[in-house]
Amino acid sequence: SDTDGGQVYTVQGITSGSFGGTPFSGTDSCVGNVTLKEYYCNPYNLGSQNVSCAGNFSLQCSNGACV
Repeated sequence: SDTDGGQVYTVQGITSGSFGGTPFSGTDSCVGNVTLKEYYCNPYNLGSQNVSCAGNFSLQCSNGACV
C-alpha cells in the first residue's frame, strides 16, 4: 500500500507491504533542500526514485514532499 496513492510528489507517503514473506516499508523523505526520495510499490517490492523539486513542482523539499 502507499498512503499518498503512488508517485505523488506533493504529499508525503508511506509505502509498505511484503513479498515472499519479507516485509518492506519506506517513507518519502527529503535528500537535501530540493531533492525528494519518493517510495512507491513496484510489481514485487519497494521501489524508489530521487526527484528534483526545483522547477518541476515547487521550490523545495520539506517533510518528505515537494512544496
